[in-house]
Amino acid sequence: MGGSTKFVFLFVLFGALLDKAGAGNHFIKMAFGALGHLKSGPA
Repeated sequence: MGGSTKFVFLFVLFGALLDKAGAGNHFIKMAFGALGHLKSGPA
């Protein structure tokens, strides 16, 4: 249990750091650049 809580804490910490750094917008732009030309159905 202690090992899994450590990994959850690190995952949340890394996500918070990426959020503060603005990396989410970068990943969205990268995804639209790679696959934005494709048509998709309702999700």
